[in-house]
Formats: sequence, C-alpha cells, structure tokens
Amino acid sequence: MKRRSQMQGELAARIGSLPEMAGVLFCVDREDPFEEDHLPAVNLTRVSDEPQQVVGDPLCGAASLSRRLTLSLDLYAEGESRFGLLDSVEEAVIRCLLMLDPVCTLRADRVNVGASEFEQESFLSLVCATRIPITIDYTINF
Repeated sequence: MKRRSQMQGELAARIGSLPEMAGVLFCVDREDPFEEDHLPAVNLTRVSDEPQQVVGDPLCGAASLSRRLTLSLDLYAEGESRFGLLDSVEEAVIRCLLMLDPVCTLRADRVNVGASEFEQESFLSLVCATRIPITIDYTINF
C-alpha cells in the first residue's frame, strides 16, 4: 500500500511542478465534480493495482510479485480557449512522463503512457475533458 502511494505521490509532484501548469488546479484522487470556478483542472486518480505475475525461487525460498499500478490523469477546461489550453497542458504532461527515468524516479520497472481519450470534445459543449491513462509496472521482493 505504501509503495503505490509513494509512486503516485512522486508522479504528482513531478506533474504539479510543471511551469505550464501555472493557473491550473491540480488534485490527487479527487472524487467530487469540479465547479466552474475550479477550471482548468487536472486530477490524478488511482484506478487499480493488480498482480501480474508471481515468481518463486525454490533454492532460497524467495519470491517476487510483479504488479501494475493504473492511474488516470484527467484534464478539464472550459471557455473559448479550452481546447488550446488542454492541448498545451497535455503536451507538457506527456513530455514530462516520457522523460521520466522509471527506475530512479519511481523505483518502477516501466512507466507507460496511453493514448489520450477525449470526452465532450464538441465545440457546442462548454467543458472539455481529456483522460490520459498511465500504467506503472513494479516488482515487490519477498
């Protein structure tokens, strides 16, 4: 439990310190809907943490467990400039994630950034939302 919280916290610290995030409300695991005066906003949510593989060593009795932590990075904005704003924040976040050294920064085996998913992308809707899926593969040794 502690390890995944640390990884999420370190990822949040890296994202929240981006210069392009100035003026953007950044939250971690926020469940409540955002109000209009809270936008633009970014929310990093933990989705799941599932075992991938258990490997045992019969000679020394040790075992290791591979796990996958799944996070969702949700971006929200409104107004006439909402699409350009989300595009610039999204670009900065993805650039930051791609430059991570997974082992040093997060003590992880691998960090994957999925393709962005857009919701309410119509020019008629007032609020635009983008979701970026992130997976972190890591190993626990027993």
